[in-house]
Amino acid sequence: MSGHCNFKGLVAKMSPERQARIKVEADELANLNDSFPDGKFDWCKWSAESVEGVSAIRALLDSFHLVGKRIANVRTESYDFFNTKEEIEEEVFSDLVDRLGFTEESARVGSSIHALDERAEIPRRMEIDKPFVIEFDTRETFEMDVEIAPTYRISMNKIPVRLLKGKYDNVDPGVMFSPVVGRTITAVELKTMPEGGQEDSVRAVVFRLDNGMSLELEGFFDYLYVGLFDCNGKPCKGAIALLKKGFFNYEDLHDDPSTGFEAKEALLWFGWKGAQKLGEYGVCLTPVLYESPNRSPESARVDIRDAPGLVMGLWTVRPEAFANACPIELSHAEWQAVLDAADSFLSGGRLATGDSPLAWLLLESQPLPRDNPSDPDSCKTARIRKRDRLRLCISEIRRWAEKVIPAGGGIRIEL
Repeated sequence: MSGHCNFKGLVAKMSPERQARIKVEADELANLNDSFPDGKFDWCKWSAESVEGVSAIRALLDSFHLVGKRIANVRTESYDFFNTKEEIEEEVFSDLVDRLGFTEESARVGSSIHALDERAEIPRRMEIDKPFVIEFDTRETFEMDVEIAPTYRISMNKIPVRLLKGKYDNVDPGVMFSPVVGRTITAVELKTMPEGGQEDSVRAVVFRLDNGMSLELEGFFDYLYVGLFDCNGKPCKGAIALLKKGFFNYEDLHDDPSTGFEAKEALLWFGWKGAQKLGEYGVCLTPVLYESPNRSPESARVDIRDAPGLVMGLWTVRPEAFANACPIELSHAEWQAVLDAADSFLSGGRLATGDSPLAWLLLESQPLPRDNPSDPDSCKTARIRKRDRLRLCISEIRRWAEKVIPAGGGIRIEL
């Protein structure tokens, strides 16, 4: 079963009366959502209650009337600390040896992140430090995180789905927990632990499903463990052949798995680790989809050393962008003008004294070759290579933008 539920398909199967009611409910739910002015989830602006103890958590969960609700999707934008590159390789290695009878040498080959054996199985689980959100076919949402265990933050309909839609870090929860999609909650239970004479504390919240499985959310310090279990209480596993669709490539920081875009010459960077690698030396490009506000494609980042052409194009079209450090938003037409100006700047003229002072600053200031710094031909070759790289960078940015930005959209640039 796919990890992403077709909400329109679910609604289409309902009666006309139910469809009309869902539209009204959707408008009502939007009014219940918390306000996140920056368009990003903010833990401090989330109005979820902080609750602990069996009585308080039981009462809050009961007030949500979760039993009978059908799950349409699960979401989180948190990094998954369970399914890191090293953890996946270790789990696959163990499964290949213990269950499939591989030799250790063969298992080492089959557990490489670059060539994971599709027959291997690993537990369907995540360890996150941001809210886990269950979306129902009524468009209602259940949101849960842990403050400091056993204190939880739990809410209903407070986090807009648009903030999380399409956003995940190294693992897509919709793929990891795909068996829960389309299932109905039959019971909500609490796992407890004694508190020395006081009321028991809650260790985990368990959602029993109509297929016999259970989805368990357990607090550990300030992390939330999310796991899927079978009817016997054993961890459910998924085959790598299916789960790998939800994994980001942990080694290559220059591919965008959400769109299938692959950057040439490693000129564009994607994902949480890509952002971390570039840090403050990256120019961030974020698609703005005016006609589709619920879509959130991955941002692309460019090393500042590869961005002179882009910077000059922006200077040509919107010089006020350099008046302060705030992000600037461009329409589709302005964005195309920026790229065209960048192409013109990098393509025009030859590497000679006739170039503009700015072109000289950006292109002629290439460090001299170490082997023979006094050789003018060698220096010129190095400068030509630099210009070629900058031109390729603009070409790659244009290729990416054509894939993720529709005619009615735009882009936000953060220098």
